[in-house]
Amino acid sequence: MSWYFPTVSEIQKSQFKDRLQILTLIELNRIFDSVKMAIDRHRDDVVSHILDLISYKPDITKLLDKLDDEGFIKHQDCQLATKIDPPLARKIDPPPSFIF
Repeated sequence: MSWYFPTVSEIQKSQFKDRLQILTLIELNRIFDSVKMAIDRHRDDVVSHILDLISYKPDITKLLDKLDDEGFIKHQDCQLATKIDPPLARKIDPPPSFIF
């Protein structure tokens, strides 16, 4: 949708942004799983698109932190999470080597 924002109405943009503001942890977890699937399928274009869309939520990093704190992010997926949310890297022990 973000790539298509120039062709959608202001009302549609506003509706999308408003809906994103009430994103739940369950929904974010599904989005996170979609990013993992896109990476597994070598679809960097889809990954980029999804990350661009969730970037319209100003506090997305706080929600990603909460997703991790509540155990939604599996240990093997922490490296992916830090690519989406670099501040999350500081919470991982040991931190992923590609961050530093």
